[in-house]
Amino acid sequence: MFELTDPTRATITSVTLRREMHGDDRVPAVSLGIKIVGPNTILDKLDAGLLALFYTAPAETAAQAEIEGTQLTSLPLLRTSMLDVVNVKGELEGWALHIDYGIDDSSAISIGAAKVDKFRVELKEGGSIELRFRVGTSAVDETSLGKLSMLIDSEVSITLTAPKPTAAQAEITEHERETSLKASMAAADAKASRKKKLEQDAGDAFAAAHTH
Repeated sequence: MFELTDPTRATITSVTLRREMHGDDRVPAVSLGIKIVGPNTILDKLDAGLLALFYTAPAETAAQAEIEGTQLTSLPLLRTSMLDVVNVKGELEGWALHIDYGIDDSSAISIGAAKVDKFRVELKEGGSIELRFRVGTSAVDETSLGKLSMLIDSEVSITLTAPKPTAAQAEITEHERETSLKASMAAADAKASRKKKLEQDAGDAFAAAHTH
């Protein structure tokens, strides 16, 4: 899941003020273009497996990891130089964006109920990427809109977090977890029973063959 839970340096590349329909009303809204530069491990936050799709480890490191049966912790080499910018599909709904750009929290801007999309990744040799994405919302007041309009091309610190599940969703998730655990335990018990029966049948067959 794509989140930036730790404060992350970012650049506001665009601020588009607009209006959108909510029922019969046209309400203020904003779309932000955001750019961050970070480790290529961010790719797996977008979708598991993207990192290994585009990057690999030096041959000697990969060979050593295979011999030792360990996982690679660093994939700094691009698999191909033929790719430059990659568009990644995906839309995230209900995310919260927090922007710090001043000397204290009094100037911070918090945006909720945001849609995050338009992911574009510039792949770089050495294990880093440049990630651009769009954040849009109408859950923003006029004061914040004014502040945001002044932040184009500014470096800021951001966090981007997923919505917290409701009590009903949490209950469903807990039920699914319990169901999955019970199913796993039942499968393990069935496997153990089959193994025990096979061992018993083998023992009976051995005893029958040597009872004369």
